[in-house]
Amino acid sequence: MKAFILQTSPIWKDAQSNISFIENFIVKTGAIKSDLILLPEMWASGFSVAEPIYDQQAQEWMQDAAQRYGCAIAGTLVVKENDQYLNRFYFYKPDGSFAHYDKRHLFGHEKQLFTAGERRTIVNWKGFRILLQTCYDLRFPGFSRNRNDYDIALYAASWPSSRQDAWTTLLKARAIENQCYVLGANRTGDDPHLHYTGGSVAYSFSGALMTDLNLCKIGRDRPAISYLLPTKIPLPARRRYVLKHSINPATQMLRFNVRPKIRRTFFKVKQARIQDKKNNFYILDLQIFYYKQLKKSFQLLF
Repeated sequence: MKAFILQTSPIWKDAQSNISFIENFIVKTGAIKSDLILLPEMWASGFSVAEPIYDQQAQEWMQDAAQRYGCAIAGTLVVKENDQYLNRFYFYKPDGSFAHYDKRHLFGHEKQLFTAGERRTIVNWKGFRILLQTCYDLRFPGFSRNRNDYDIALYAASWPSSRQDAWTTLLKARAIENQCYVLGANRTGDDPHLHYTGGSVAYSFSGALMTDLNLCKIGRDRPAISYLLPTKIPLPARRRYVLKHSINPATQMLRFNVRPKIRRTFFKVKQARIQDKKNNFYILDLQIFYYKQLKKSFQLLF
């Protein structure tokens, strides 16, 4: 799968100008030949949380462009629904279908006018399972924990330059701890409140830097990333599992079934601790010993 990360400098509260620029940019650069185009947080208006503007034309453009160019387009927009403002991450596919995720962890003034989402969203595209996350979600690793339900995490952000080191460090940490690919799209330029220096980046499941945009120009000159993801993601040697029934965590040897495409495996408990007493769940860190067919006892959630 070929992914294209567009690092923009939005004109403040001018959706039409931002749409026109991005439309011309993705055609001129050949981004439309990619399988996925990732845009930053609130790419159509800037991070205008104190005075949010819901402009439906940006949402309509995303859907129309995905259909016209035959690629998925993802990014966040301000949405007003039931008299509530939402920071909504849209993922549009060429067939006109879409998925969305409402930002769970709000930041600063965003908490005063916006409503937080309640659940995370995973999209299937080109054989990959993709988790949608927005900016400040990056600081909450528990929310993005990989339960073996996604392969790629997308982060659309308006992350200021004053915390640039945290942006790159946390993206790499999410890739390593969840053993997944991480793509981060951040904006450049200035708004009435903050300065942004981009630093859009892609990390592999091992935390290796695949490509970045740290050396970017400020203003309307907007660079982009284009790279190819492998067709098959390697199976990590270590995984995290959730025990579905209450048992003694001190048990030395455990049995369980993994997903159908993976051979059943024999594990030894290396560490055990209670995660959620209400649901009688135990989090166990397990290490592979050797492959062997066993009875079904656990469900792989990673």
